[in-house]
Amino acid sequence: MVGNKTDLESRRQITFEEGQEMANHYGVRFLETSAKECKNVDQAFQLMTREIKSTVAVAVPRKVNDPSGTAKLTSGKQLKEKKKGCC
Repeated sequence: MVGNKTDLESRRQITFEEGQEMANHYGVRFLETSAKECKNVDQAFQLMTREIKSTVAVAVPRKVNDPSGTAKLTSGKQLKEKKKGCC
């Protein structure tokens, strides 16, 4: 969860603690950013990318190529390789 525009402190609608509490409730990380002050913008994208990548890596079974021409999933199931090209 990302809180934005931290440079506008006087117009803040929630506190850092409230944002952190909400993030904890949903089981996600919390980070505040300010594009104007170049604060935590890169870190926010890097953190989100790492989190998404780790979630996808766990959720999607890896494909292992087999010399027989079939693709084996780590679950033991086999799929035929799709032919490349049109149709």
